Amino acid sequence: MLNNPDDYRVYIGMANVRTQHPATVLGHNAGAVVNVLAYAANRRDFCAQAEQALYHLGMNLMEMEEVEVFDFQRNKSIRKPTLLAKARHVLDTQQVMFDTFYAYAQAGDDY
Repeated sequence: MLNNPDDYRVYIGMANVRTQHPATVLGHNAGAVVNVLAYAANRRDFCAQAEQALYHLGMNLMEMEEVEVFDFQRNKSIRKPTLLAKARHVLDTQQVMFDTFYAYAQAGDDY
């Protein structure tokens, strides 16, 4: 069953990722945490889109936390301006976007 286009929203969540191969986008670091934004019908759709986009960057999604609909009004003052601009870009293009990757060197060094 297809979702109604009116059901789609910009979602945001914090992803914990691990590299698939050495020397990827994260250099030689083992993993990272990053805010992910996507235009999705629900939390499950959001996580699936994030996982696929991360996979194409050479990373595996290990955990997704704090998934919520991005509230543009509330986030004008709370979120950094670049994140708000990325959320608007996601709304316009329906492409998955990432904020800054905060890398850690070893699997036990989670951010």
